[in-house]
This record gives sequence, C-alpha cells and structure tokens, in this order.
Amino acid sequence: MGKRSRNGRGGGRGGRGRGNKKPRADGKEEGWRADKFADWVYENENFDAYYMAQNIVTDADWDTFKKALATPLPTTFRINSSCPFADRIREHIELDFKFDGLVVDDEPVEPISSMPWYPDSRGFTWSVERRRVRKLPILKEFQSWLVELSNSGSITRQEAVSMIPPLVLGVESHHKVLDMCAAPGSKTSQLLESLHSQEFATGKTPTGVVVANDVDLKRAYMLVHQSKRISSPALLVTCHEAQNIPFLGKDGTESEGVFDRILCDAPCSGDGTLRKNPLIWKNWSAKNGIALHPLQLQIAKRGAALLKVGGNMCYSTCTFNPLENEAVVADLLRWSKGSLELVDVSNTLPLLKRRPGISTWKVMDSQLKEYSSYENYVEENMKDKIKDKIRATMFSPTKKEAADLHLERCMRCLPQDENTGGFFICLLKKVAPTPDDKEESTEDTPKSASDEAKPRRSRRNDKKGEVYVAFGAENWANVREYYDISPEFSAEQLITRSEDAKSVTFVTESITMALLEEMKRKKLKVVYAGLKMFERNETTEGGKVYRVCQAGLPHILPFMNKRKAKVTTKDFQMMLERLGDLLDFDEFESATRQYFENAPIGSVVCMLDRPGQTNVEYVSLLNSGGNAALSIVVFVV
Repeated sequence: MGKRSRNGRGGGRGGRGRGNKKPRADGKEEGWRADKFADWVYENENFDAYYMAQNIVTDADWDTFKKALATPLPTTFRINSSCPFADRIREHIELDFKFDGLVVDDEPVEPISSMPWYPDSRGFTWSVERRRVRKLPILKEFQSWLVELSNSGSITRQEAVSMIPPLVLGVESHHKVLDMCAAPGSKTSQLLESLHSQEFATGKTPTGVVVANDVDLKRAYMLVHQSKRISSPALLVTCHEAQNIPFLGKDGTESEGVFDRILCDAPCSGDGTLRKNPLIWKNWSAKNGIALHPLQLQIAKRGAALLKVGGNMCYSTCTFNPLENEAVVADLLRWSKGSLELVDVSNTLPLLKRRPGISTWKVMDSQLKEYSSYENYVEENMKDKIKDKIRATMFSPTKKEAADLHLERCMRCLPQDENTGGFFICLLKKVAPTPDDKEESTEDTPKSASDEAKPRRSRRNDKKGEVYVAFGAENWANVREYYDISPEFSAEQLITRSEDAKSVTFVTESITMALLEEMKRKKLKVVYAGLKMFERNETTEGGKVYRVCQAGLPHILPFMNKRKAKVTTKDFQMMLERLGDLLDFDEFESATRQYFENAPIGSVVCMLDRPGQTNVEYVSLLNSGGNAALSIVVFVV
C-alpha cells in the first residue's frame, strides 16, 4: 500500500519504551494477556480534531469510523490471477477450513468468505486477525497451508484495500508498466500476475515488462524476494529516487514517456494503516502530511511525464489526509494544463463500497491552527515564524476549478465500509504530452520531506547494481544444438551477468539490451531482471552442459525438439516419490529405461504421458548417461 514514511513519521516501525500500550491502573507494567496480544490506546485528540474538521465522514458516521479503526484487521488473501488451480484452492477452503464452532476471545468466528467485490471470487477474508492465525494452535494447519501456497506463488496474503490499485490500473500482457515506489512488493506481484493472466489459456509468454522501483536498496532486494514467487521473465527491479527516474526510450529524450501503465503508490503518513499499526495513534501529527505533500507531488509529476500518451497512471496512498490525496491530485491536474484527466472508475469493481473524493478541506499546521488561504499563511508567518512550511498547492480549489477537476472521481476507502484499512485511489489518463518538467528542480523540497525518500547509508546501499550482457553467441549455439531449439525462439531474450556467467537469464521482448545499457548510462541501478532459464554444469569429461532450470522450463519447452521424454504414470510417480534418490535404470519401465540408456549426459524433460489429457505435468531431471544409474532432480511445473 502507500508507503509509510520512515524516521518516526506516520507511526514508524518499532519504537522504544512503552510505546502505545495502555498502562495498568496500579502503575505496574502490564503483562501479556493469555493470547499474547498487548492492549493499545486507540485515541489521539489531534487526530480526532483534524479529521472531524476535514469532514471525511459525517458526524453521524464518526463513531462508526472510530470504532472500526480500533478493531484489528481481518486476515485477507487472494488467489493469484495467474494461478491455474483456483478452483481446487476454493474447494479446499470450503471443505477443509470451515472451522465450525470456532470461538476466539469468547466470540464465535464466521467462516472464511470470498470478498464480493474482488474479480472471479479470488479474494478472501476471515474475521480472525492475522497475528492470531499465527499464534493459535488450532489454526496451525491453516497457517502452514497459507505459507505453503504463498511461497509457491499460488496465493498472496495482502490487505484488502492494497489489492485495489492494480485492479483499477488494468494491466494487459503487452503493457510496459512502472511501479514507482514498489517495495515490499505485493502490488508488484499483482501487476505481474495481470501481465501473465492469459498465459495459461494461450500458452504465450507476455511481451510486456514491470519495472519495479524503490529508493532503498535493502527494500529493493526484499522486493525481489517477494516478486520471484511469480517466476516472471517480465520483472525488472531498479533502485532510484522515484521523483528523478530518468526518461527512457529509443534515445532517452522522449519527454512524453514510454510506459503504458504507472502505479504511483506514494510514500505517505500512513494513518490508513492504524488498524494494523497501533503505534501511529501515539505518533500521529498533522506535520507528517505537510512534510510529505511536496515529495508526493514531485513523484506524481514525474510519473505523469514518464507515462505514454493514452496511458493510465494510478495514484494511491494509505492515508485519509486530503493534503496527501486530493491536494496532490488537484495540483497535478493544474500542472498538466489539460494533458491529464481523472478517469471515472465508478463502474470498476462495482460491488466495492467506496466514497467519492472531496473538493474542500482545511489546511492546518502541526499545532492545528487553520489557514483560510496561502496568503493568510504568509501574513501569519510574517508576524510569528511558523515551523511548518505550508504551500499554496495544499489549499482547496475554488468552486469553479473544482467543477473542472472532478475530484469526486477519486476513490476513498474507509474502514467501516468493507472492514478494511483506509486507502485513497485515483486513475489518471494522459491525453496529451505533459509540460516539459526536465528543468524542474527538487531544491525547494523541505529537508524533512526529502529525507523521507533517502535510503539509510550502509554498505548495502552503496552496492552497485547488476550489469547484464547478451548471452554469448558460441554458448547459445551449443545450447540451441543440444536441445534442438526452434528458430522461433529469440536468443535476444537471453542475458547473463558476465560473459562467463554460470546462469542464463530469460527476459521478455520489452527488456532489451538497449534498455539495460541505457539504464546503466543514466545511473538507474538495476537490481534484478527476468528469471533463470539455464545453468551451466561441468561434466566429468571436462565439457559444459547447460541444464534447464525450473523457472525457465515452461517458457523454453514449446521450442525444444530434443531432450524430451514421455514417461508412464508409474515412472512419473516413482520419480516424485524418490526425489533426489539415485535410481537404477532397471527400476524404470522398458521404454523409459531404453531412452535413458541411449541419452547423452545432461538435462532431460520428462512429461507425464496421459492420453487424451491436454494438461501436461513436466519433470526436469539430470541423466548420467552411460552409467547404470541416474541422480534425479525433480521439478514439477
């Protein structure tokens, strides 16, 4: 979701001392309850005063809003759109995880249910809080199942409202997509899934790319770990300040941009995450939104400039604050001079309960002193120096301007509507080139805001990015001959980290060497690309053989004409049951045994022979050639 800022803003991670724990009446340190969860104080007078003045909810709805914020979030997860086993997972939930009669904290627990608004019934919610799922012994099997499916890339555990921006964006298989502030990566995974959503039906690898960027190198590597579950050749992870991502293109000078879709999930004060981050109650201050507003605006402008004409950008945050939401969008539209338009998404996810964006709001400093206009702030600042730097871009539009901006097309998700966290989402379409922003400077960004975007200095942050080169022609010729790969497969989609690298990476058509070289030239640090397709093995005879890797197998198999064998169900089952064992040739049925005895050393893809079945399961194994046994390394795809 929209990233909470660091350095203590927005309820930063961790904390010292008591934090926000409720003190005992006798003054002694409160111990843990039997369920190991601490009590928290879900109150902040400044929060109440600020948001009651903003009218983000009606007076009649305020108590419901506050009650929802004081309630822990339910456990939510989704079946990934690229997963072909959705029906089996749904069936497993319905049959094996009903938990009839389950009571937690003296309250009966409702069954796991699908979220009506999520497409194809792939999103699920359960009233049990995520921490309790991890802690309660009775739920151990369910927790293990969640972890197993999450690690395999079949499901993603993600807060419900965080799932909305990628759905609104509408990514297709050929799109070039930029995720500007991507870590920790749940939405990046969702974008990749959308890119691959038709792959199982069509058998075709997507041609697009998802460039997932984060300013912090450590978080960028965390992003790699999260996104690798999807095993996508379309992934390209970079590390750069989002507001300064360079223009990319044939020559890098195209100011109107090259991306079809951009997700601008901006760093924010994060008070929409109060239900899972109670520390924010203690640390909440109006100064957080004031400090972050200019950075958010810079990132949004840069995203708009990098967007292709005709493309869409989704701006989102996990805060209720209009200074970080509608105020940013309003000034972005002013700056665009008509080149950007807010898209009406009221018919997107029609069953989702949402509130329209607002057109009027209050601008207050950290002491909650209100200013009627920017001129009023300047006048007051001359009398008494004010710590907070209020900007003209923070104020509400006039009635006439508001009618033209259509801020009501923005989407506000409040916790009481769908039992979620808080979120702000809007979709912008680029209808003409944006003003040339190359001359814009970030020098006027307040130190407190710019510091939020800077990674902490460490050896890891100083690490250089990966440098990729084309897969060597001689090595490719050997691989092509070894597997008899069809000429339809493009060797230009194979790259390595050096000319003598052990592993070979497969990327989509959009990730070209020209693009990678341009990124290097413009100091856009590349952290990771594609997926591993081949890995070099040294043979006992001193030769080199490139074995097919699990992640790359589905993409190269349609082009392989050699090193493939159909095996019987009996042989297939034996290989699965004896994973990693040394198997004698005599243990296989005659046809399989004969193939292995005659096959040269190296990687073989075994396919389960099921007459009349179109879905085929594959196994990749290492064959030891003329010896009487083979060591099997099995990968089921």
